[in-house]
Amino acid sequence: MRFRASSSSGLLLWSGRQSDSQEQRDENDDFLALGLDHGYLTLAYNLGSGEAVLRYNLTRLDDDLWHRIRAVRNEQWASLVVDSGTGVSASSPGQLRQLNTDTGLYVGGAPDIVRTTGGRYAKGIVGCISDLVLDSDFSVALSSPAQATNTHSCIP
Repeated sequence: MRFRASSSSGLLLWSGRQSDSQEQRDENDDFLALGLDHGYLTLAYNLGSGEAVLRYNLTRLDDDLWHRIRAVRNEQWASLVVDSGTGVSASSPGQLRQLNTDTGLYVGGAPDIVRTTGGRYAKGIVGCISDLVLDSDFSVALSSPAQATNTHSCIP
């Protein structure tokens, strides 16, 4: 995926479990989140037996320049690579290996983002996202989302 961001914090991708309120969210609910936290790229996920967090600390990415990222999760293991540089990797705790979610995939934000992400994010990314590919061969048609709010065309 490629993106550029002018905001220091915001959600890039989210898939998780549906919840009626923050109080009902179980700390071991499955989710996968990719976003910026104080300018640094963060990938967090929980497969049901504990959260894993990868943080790419080599450079801030809220510089309004295009960056190419590769985020991979295979069973418990995950890695992040930015602009073909050195990557970071981690493994989730416990024995569970499968991501079980029911919200679909949110790109760039989500409805009622604080509730949807269990308080992990307060807003979506301010910037542009392009070239989103899932599972190495499924390109996501970002120009025709199922639902969109506060989105505009980006100049690549």
